Amino acid sequence: MKILEYTGLDISGVKASYQKVSEAIDRDDFRSAQVRKLVNLTHGKFFRARLDAANRLLFTLVRSEELCAVMLEVITSHNARIPARRERNLQKHEPLMREQYDLKF
Repeated sequence: MKILEYTGLDISGVKASYQKVSEAIDRDDFRSAQVRKLVNLTHGKFFRARLDAANRLLFTLVRSEELCAVMLEVITSHNARIPARRERNLQKHEPLMREQYDLKF
């Protein structure tokens, strides 16, 4: 699986764990990356992977010429009670992602 990174992705502070998780996703090992699908979203399929006890990696899977994982955001100090704000941010950035990578969701 090809790994793509969103232009504004900031992995400072979690570089080692990001590298480990992205390598696991690259080899389709979602279990060791502790990937979970986000539910109750109005559109799109988004996933989160556990970087460490407090941080998560938000990503989506898209198919261009091959299946790609687009790394969107590092969620620091993970709090499950703020998904609505994340969803609004994703909706705002989705057209930019489509334009930049010519992706189909």
